[in-house]
Amino acid sequence: MLMNNQLATIMSEYYQNIDMYHKLSHDVEDIIHTLLEVNHIKISNMALRIKSEEATRNKVMYKNKYNHLDEITDILGVRIIALFENDVDTILSLLENTFEICEIVDKRKKELKNRIEFGYNSLHLVVKFTDSRCQLVEYQKYQDIRFEIQVRTVLQHAWAEVEHGLGYKSHYEPP
Repeated sequence: MLMNNQLATIMSEYYQNIDMYHKLSHDVEDIIHTLLEVNHIKISNMALRIKSEEATRNKVMYKNKYNHLDEITDILGVRIIALFENDVDTILSLLENTFEICEIVDKRKKELKNRIEFGYNSLHLVVKFTDSRCQLVEYQKYQDIRFEIQVRTVLQHAWAEVEHGLGYKSHYEPP
């Protein structure tokens, strides 16, 4: 019964806030595009997505640890596909200067001994707008909204897509 109440609460918050997440998505896209352009960083691609109603519902039911929508940090997800590994570190530095970093999970295999291993390589950040940015009237509504940014190279992305198709949510063993 408790789970049903949590799910109902979160889904109600989802419906109430979905338009704001769409606006946030556009603003984040503009900020990151400008950041990359001003710093002359070429990327392969940047994609933003808002977690669907079904995916949100499934996550709440599967994880069984959320009480409110703002506890889910990937309602808005951004993926930046860099051309080269050193671009990932440069982009990280720019993001650290632009957003408040709440969490960093570095899943890249940077040590030489791990380089021969295959597997998932990506940099995951949970961020939010800084207090100073939220002083601007157009960003006040985003105060304390966390979202996820993933940064990886083209090659890391290609491997992640293969691994996702073969192993993640699948019963096939990746090579």
